[in-house]
Amino acid sequence: MPTISSDLPTPANLPVPLGFAPPSLTRDEDASPYETLRARMAEAVRPANFIEEILVRDVVEHVWETVRLRRQKVALINSSAKDGMLRLLLALDYDDAVELAKGWFAREPAAIAEVDARLADAGLGIDAAMAQTLRLRLAEYEGMDRMLRSAEARRDAALLAIERHRVHFADRLRRAAQEAAQAAEQAPIEDVAFEVVQTVQTGQHPAATG
Repeated sequence: MPTISSDLPTPANLPVPLGFAPPSLTRDEDASPYETLRARMAEAVRPANFIEEILVRDVVEHVWETVRLRRQKVALINSSAKDGMLRLLLALDYDDAVELAKGWFAREPAAIAEVDARLADAGLGIDAAMAQTLRLRLAEYEGMDRMLRSAEARRDAALLAIERHRVHFADRLRRAAQEAAQAAEQAPIEDVAFEVVQTVQTGQHPAATG
């Protein structure tokens, strides 16, 4: 069978797989969940070459970024809750609103009990204070929400890049197989050399030559 040339890589000439760079973590983030995410993503996708390793790394980074942004959106509200509570207590005309808000935010039991009682008297709850907090931080919250949607879009694009890469590779492999089959069908049959043997009848001898 004739040799079929193809530019498709083979396991023997694939480049050495690209190792993952150190995770992109903030100073308060634990590397263990990140590595768990990376391992599970690699197990699910099973990158076949260094290009797919790069694409998988991109997906991991974008997924981690979405998780981080969701966590930070909550942290933004929680860390600003004192301001929201202060605004609410001031709206209820409490003269000691500043001290109550500080004590409540510091989780002082007496302050928490006093705030809960006063809000209950007004027919309100902690949700009202958190709503005031969101109102105060709405611009930052919406900005982080836009960042989150952008990160999700980049994550989806990275996943799509893996799919397109594999579809493209599958198309190339399919074409190579078709070319190989066609070449095999068109390969010429090797000519077989036949030797013509002269039959000599029994009892007869060839004429002697002088």
